[in-house]
Amino acid sequence: MNSELSKINGYLEALSNLSTFLGNCYGHQYKLVELNVNITEAVQEFNKNSDLSNHKYVEILGLKELNSWEDSLFAVCTHWFFSMFKMRDIDLGEIYYTDGQVVSMEDDKEHNRVSNQLITMLNTLFIGAKPKVYQLITNPSKGEDEFEWEQIYFDVGAKVFVLDFYQWG
Repeated sequence: MNSELSKINGYLEALSNLSTFLGNCYGHQYKLVELNVNITEAVQEFNKNSDLSNHKYVEILGLKELNSWEDSLFAVCTHWFFSMFKMRDIDLGEIYYTDGQVVSMEDDKEHNRVSNQLITMLNTLFIGAKPKVYQLITNPSKGEDEFEWEQIYFDVGAKVFVLDFYQWG
């Protein structure tokens, strides 16, 4: 499993470097962390030393279970992996369907291989397990600096994996 985890983190590091490069004054860090705790301890354990711990005004409310985690993760990844392209006015193209529907390339599941690749890698990591997947719910009050975050928790029994997206500026 460590080999798969390393591959995923290498992939995430490449994407975060690209987002940082495109982000001008915004830095990005994406990572997947393995915790040897149960899901009830995972949020506290991960966030006591995470980037989010530096932002004391963010209230952690808990976790929301994602019923269709692959669809939810696709949307989260698309936002994180492509927002800097939009910020720089880089048009990635559109898909024109026969029914008249027009979808941006990054929002189309068939054409967005970047987000789909992460989902494929996670499915390989969790092969044989059916993870319960949760999204961290927070209540940020007015902060002293500009940043965004997203955390997705994969509960696979005795272990929890945290997919952490963080942007600072």
